[in-house]
Amino acid sequence: MSLTIHMMTAALAPGDAIGNYILALDRLLRAWGCEVYLYADHPNPRYPLEHRHSSAYRPDRGGILWLHYSIYSDSVRWVGESQDYTILDFHGICPPQFFHGYNAEMEHLCARGIELLPALAEHTDLAIGHTDYIVAVLRGTGYRFIRKLPLVVDTDRFTGAGDPVWEPLLSQIEYLCFVGRVVPQKNLALAIQVFAALRRHRPGTKLFLVGGRHLAGYDTELEDLASRLGVAEDVIFTGPIIEPDALTSFLRHARFYLCLSEWESFCVPIIESLHFGVPVLGHQVLPIPETMGPGGVILSGDAEDMAAQINAVWTDQPRYESLQRAGRRHAERFTDVALRAELLVLLRELAQGM
Repeated sequence: MSLTIHMMTAALAPGDAIGNYILALDRLLRAWGCEVYLYADHPNPRYPLEHRHSSAYRPDRGGILWLHYSIYSDSVRWVGESQDYTILDFHGICPPQFFHGYNAEMEHLCARGIELLPALAEHTDLAIGHTDYIVAVLRGTGYRFIRKLPLVVDTDRFTGAGDPVWEPLLSQIEYLCFVGRVVPQKNLALAIQVFAALRRHRPGTKLFLVGGRHLAGYDTELEDLASRLGVAEDVIFTGPIIEPDALTSFLRHARFYLCLSEWESFCVPIIESLHFGVPVLGHQVLPIPETMGPGGVILSGDAEDMAAQINAVWTDQPRYESLQRAGRRHAERFTDVALRAELLVLLRELAQGM
């Protein structure tokens, strides 16, 4: 099919969830004969695909502007100015209060992004969401034409090779794992409290927090909490790790992946963990139950209650193995194959209707 698609986002970064999703879209679209051009407000020379600054975009009246929206950025102006068919691929915007007192700029960008979301609806021909939660947000904000598409999680990059440094260590210990940015929305204070309570059931267990640390004040709060609870030596902040071999080691040897976030729009590491047969520990915060599906356990109550629930699953091997099998099957819903089928239907409709 002959379509010209201008794919645009605030930033393109290797290993980032949106960056990996765009790689999958680009791969599929080009295979179908589409012309694809990539733009970012913050170009990144390390991103594997050629792209230009968003200001280089020029509407051609016969193409598609596909904007990935997750925070306010200058490229948002094109939604109102472009005469191309406009798709708003909404990845959710973190509520600004989670940055209050830690990062004023991020607080402003998130607040501005949420403020503009209703106004963009009248200039958007189609909105895309990747979870029922995000689809409901779009519908409640005034978007009329909405499509739910699978968010591709690039598990193909995990070749099975582990990291030569981490592999020998991680294969010999019992631990919970978190992967993601160390930011307040992830509610890592609760994760540390649950871990401290779990240690009373399972001495010797570790908690690895794998991710970049960009908020010094928040980092200090978490370190102080771990010290007060007596688990400072067993809560390990690794810093950012994006290399597939290293992530393979952390994920496949974890007993559980721990996700107690106060806000998420999807959470890619959940699917990556399920891919490795690692059950997820989550709670009733949308869309965590939807994302983890039958491969997860929904925790409830306070930290002591959650720790007891974790220990019960830990010691129930038949249940644990059932979660592993269900999780691996669920992860298959977020591959190129899953996206290809639904994206092809969408593109055919667009090609016929434009």
